[in-house]
Amino acid sequence: MRSITEVISTKRSAHHAFITWFCQNARRPIVFFNNALPSSPPRLREVERFHIDIAPRMDRVDELVEGQNDVLLNFEGKIPSSIEKWNRKYLQPRLKGRLVRVVFLRDPVNTLASLAKRCRPSDFRSLFKYFYQVLALEEILGRLAQKDSNFCEKVVLMAPWLTNDLYRAEVAAYFQLTPGAPPVRVTRQGGGSSFHGMDYEPSDNPAALAERWRAVEDNPLFLAPFAENRTVETLRSYFRLFGAHESLDPATIDVLAGRAAAEPAAADYLRRILIPMRRARATLGAMEFAPQPAVRELWKGVLTTRMMLKI
Repeated sequence: MRSITEVISTKRSAHHAFITWFCQNARRPIVFFNNALPSSPPRLREVERFHIDIAPRMDRVDELVEGQNDVLLNFEGKIPSSIEKWNRKYLQPRLKGRLVRVVFLRDPVNTLASLAKRCRPSDFRSLFKYFYQVLALEEILGRLAQKDSNFCEKVVLMAPWLTNDLYRAEVAAYFQLTPGAPPVRVTRQGGGSSFHGMDYEPSDNPAALAERWRAVEDNPLFLAPFAENRTVETLRSYFRLFGAHESLDPATIDVLAGRAAAEPAAADYLRRILIPMRRARATLGAMEFAPQPAVRELWKGVLTTRMMLKI
């Protein structure tokens, strides 16, 4: 039976390295749809095919739903509730094959650091994208922390997947992949490191990956999520669930929360942007699921106008 694998992650989580490794080591032909949008019908603009000599002569949506090959969908930075709604209302009633949902996670402190490093505070669109990812991360961790959560079939953690041969072999066995080292080059859609330009660096010191946050520790954008108890508790849940696999000290969250409390600009971002976006979560979900680009832009315009009036 063919498999349709959904990779659920935030941006800047190193998931493109995992996706490349997955597709290169797949034992069956596999189609990779990058940055898929869980709309009805889905937007599948970017595609790569692995172990396939001739692309099938069929529409991409048909290739996803009815094709013969395995599929990997990258739901990068999308709100989890939107993905769940899309699976329930669109994919599963039409799907020919087995659905496997994978959450790929980098530790939340360094995920936020990488996102903040790329954000341009003077650009509202950039701010919107940054806090959108904060919301996505909150919701992913919230889903995983729920008792008896059925949000996904498998969680893969960046740190042990990158550094621990045994962990990586166990992941390969779960997905029936050929075991192998992390890739030297990622898929062409991968964005590379936020801290070292645009090049993916598999030889980078793994210990340094847990210290990326130090480059932005005084950035109010980075500190903003740590200025609210609700978000801080959500971030702590990551270490309760997966801390045994991480080298980053969980107490780092408390240190950053203390810094955020003393940074007025962090509280200002929280009040003006993050909290209003959280309250508009239903609008965000409608924006992603909307079938037509014009409808999505209308939702986005309504939300951003309301937020900009408060800035």
